[in-house]
Amino acid sequence: MGKEHYAPKRRVRAPGLQGDRLGAIGRLPSRGAPLASLSSLASVPTLICFILSIVASAAGGPAKTAEQLKREAAVAEFTQRMKTNNYPALFEKAAKEFKVPADILKGVAFAETRWEQLKWPPGETHSPENGMPRPYGIMSLWDNDFFGHSLLESAALIGRKPEELKEDAFQNIRGGAALLRKLYDNNPKPPGTTEADIESWRYAIRKYCGIPQPSLNASHALKVYVFINQGYHQYGIEWEGQPVHLKPIQEETDRIVADEKAKRGAPKTPILD
Repeated sequence: MGKEHYAPKRRVRAPGLQGDRLGAIGRLPSRGAPLASLSSLASVPTLICFILSIVASAAGGPAKTAEQLKREAAVAEFTQRMKTNNYPALFEKAAKEFKVPADILKGVAFAETRWEQLKWPPGETHSPENGMPRPYGIMSLWDNDFFGHSLLESAALIGRKPEELKEDAFQNIRGGAALLRKLYDNNPKPPGTTEADIESWRYAIRKYCGIPQPSLNASHALKVYVFINQGYHQYGIEWEGQPVHLKPIQEETDRIVADEKAKRGAPKTPILD
């Protein structure tokens, strides 16, 4: 039976360009972080903005604001960096090593970080703005008591130090791939799926993300598969979408969300003396 495109294909904007994040997790602030190069627009050299302004004027177009010019320069810098890093080749290499579908790695990384190797100042384990624990690297590995310690586990699985996974994108991808493989092997598969089905990885993805609430980790896994189904072609990211049978994943997620809502709304059983 062929797989269906349950969700319509649409273009997804990079989070650094729209200022969004990856959704609230329980009572904690939102997960993830904007792309550093696009959110820190003040760091773009004034000279680049000046040159862009001259080019725009010479072309006879309307004058652009300094903020617009900074944004364009940041987008150009990010796009070039994505092309230079060539992350698809790294995903493919790690996928082959650990026998994880490359699109699972690409989808998890895109949902978590939009393929950004997240790095933070030394000693900064939480956001100073909102207290959110910091994830590490392109695969968003954690080292805290809420989302878990996937950074340490991933590093141990590939025989590397955690600091290497924080700094090196390929080692971060390898660690994430090794952990996904372990979670896949050690947990049940969704009913009606086999290892030949890309949809069979969704329970491993739910475990991997570290979100403790079932409704939220199921919704997160669904988002990963929507991205796999769509692919992405902007800002130097080139990723061909792959057909995913989304309907059963959506239906399963809806049931989990409904069950949790029902539990929260159910009256508490009185304690009898």
